[in-house]
Amino acid sequence: MRATETATLRGAGAGRPRHFLRSGSCVDNPYMTAVGQVPGIFTPDECLWLSGAPLEQTAAGVYDAHGPEARVDRQLRRTLERQLPRNREFAWVYARLDKVAREANDRAYHFRLDNRITAHVLEYEPDGFFDWHMDLGTGPTASRKLSLVTFLTPPEAYLGGELLFMDGGSPLRPAQGTTAVFPAYLLHKVNPVTQGTRCTLVAWLHGPCFT
Repeated sequence: MRATETATLRGAGAGRPRHFLRSGSCVDNPYMTAVGQVPGIFTPDECLWLSGAPLEQTAAGVYDAHGPEARVDRQLRRTLERQLPRNREFAWVYARLDKVAREANDRAYHFRLDNRITAHVLEYEPDGFFDWHMDLGTGPTASRKLSLVTFLTPPEAYLGGELLFMDGGSPLRPAQGTTAVFPAYLLHKVNPVTQGTRCTLVAWLHGPCFT
């Protein structure tokens, strides 16, 4: 069974997705604010390996109107990050994320994507959080089209840390190995972690900037 055949989409209308353009005129796409969940993208052993990948770890920054470079602001975000290099060791990770994202895009969003994809492992220790934000922004984030969040930590191993979206719906705290897929322009946040450590693998597929 393909991954997207078991996926669920929240915030979307029933039935088959409608394309942006049909017969030369614009039509509504009910999936423009949908959040998909695809379970079992990575096995528990793979999640554990990714959580402990021996990569350089730094304090994660935020991109905003202050300039094109990320800056650390602990009032907005308290997260540690490790960037996954595009090399042979991590090629299988990027290939799997790319496949999941493109299947979701073909099924629902129909964004124009190119071959760029970036990924980081994020670690939220107690009191770690990320306030309301969108992944689409300025500088290197201006071309982000689709966001992916893979939950590497079992939900019973930490408290707090729910993923919330501004448009409502239940907070996301899914099973280990589940990937959430959503448009990069959706406002979302990560609640403070109150106990344990929450690790996620986040990735973005890029394309021509939204106009």
